[in-house]
Amino acid sequence: MNKFYLAAALFVVSSLFVTSSFAQANFKPAVVVTNDGDTLNGRIDHQGWIRNPKIVVLRQDGATEAVWLSPADTKSFRCQGELYVSTIMEIDYSPRETKDLTFSPKPVFKTDTVFLRMLFSGIANLYVLTDENFKQHYFIRKDSSGIHERIYFRYLKEVQKKVSIRENQRYKGQLTYFFSDCPSLKNEILNLEYKEEKLVSLFKKYNLCLGGEEAAVTYKKEKGIAKINLGFVAGATLTTIKFVSDLPELYYLTQTSYKNSVKPAVGVSVNIIFPQNQGKWALFSEMAYNAFSFLEVYELDKGKD
Repeated sequence: MNKFYLAAALFVVSSLFVTSSFAQANFKPAVVVTNDGDTLNGRIDHQGWIRNPKIVVLRQDGATEAVWLSPADTKSFRCQGELYVSTIMEIDYSPRETKDLTFSPKPVFKTDTVFLRMLFSGIANLYVLTDENFKQHYFIRKDSSGIHERIYFRYLKEVQKKVSIRENQRYKGQLTYFFSDCPSLKNEILNLEYKEEKLVSLFKKYNLCLGGEEAAVTYKKEKGIAKINLGFVAGATLTTIKFVSDLPELYYLTQTSYKNSVKPAVGVSVNIIFPQNQGKWALFSEMAYNAFSFLEVYELDKGKD
């Protein structure tokens, strides 16, 4: 009896991982303004933050040692084209993930001292805070009214034993109030999405509406380029096979000697290193192919006992 066995394996593994948490220092020129109004020139260890930093490391010009600065220690700092300002305020920490939503339609405020990253500076300033859970908070500052968060969150509501997700879009009413001196923006605010690019665009239009375009500044984070490393491997696989059974009807399998199967094997890999957080995030994927086959003949002479 002839038998032919062919097996092909296609293996794909994709995993998102973080490299060593001990990132290399990346000191870049920076300017720090202290709470006393003094200006410090030096270099800040800029880690390409995805989340707003809680602590920054400053190496001041002429100093032998670096110092750690928290939002309580400084008024603002500039580095890599970014401007961060410190503030103490109530921040809405309502859950963002669907699995964590509650039935409360009210925001969950917590007083915190943070660095806010400025997105737009003009007649009205726009800031963003990406917290430790990667939730984005947007803030406005106009005149001397202080900094105020634009409130948006989702919550659960049960109606006739059916649970649905609702949205608290208080930010629309807040922006309508702050931008009431430019009525032409009212309809746009009512349809405004809670996204960075949409908010920046609105603030630019408001600034233009009141004739403040000359003093307007838009701050953009420097976007690095992802590095892609490709790999290729080729070789051979050696496969052996042996059947073991006490069943008489499978005697022909257990008594046949199979030669080893030698087949080619190939594989490719892709490693994408993202520029955020100094290249600490990467996506690694690999694909491999191999095969094996066995063919032997077992003859049974029925004329012999």
